[in-house]
Amino acid sequence: MTVEAPAEGSAAAPGVGRQSVSGSLGRRGRNLPGDTRGYMLRRLLVVADVTALAVAFVLVELYGGFDGGPERTLLLDFALLAVSAPVWIVLARAHNLY
Repeated sequence: MTVEAPAEGSAAAPGVGRQSVSGSLGRRGRNLPGDTRGYMLRRLLVVADVTALAVAFVLVELYGGFDGGPERTLLLDFALLAVSAPVWIVLARAHNLY
């Protein structure tokens, strides 16, 4: 979006001409120096999500677990949790949740 200079003879300030609104807004970055609130909030959301996944995993294991037969062990379940937590974070980030 651009703003055009007023026509000749109108009361405009000297030096007013074409000015790009999107350009002036684009110079201001998303991460401002000293703006740590958003950064900390996103990190706390990640920690809360991973903690909730781990607590849900522990509760399921304590109260019966996943019955996958004799070849299914607790170590395999922990490996599944270790793989699924980063995948969860990547998918949430892809949906702009963090």
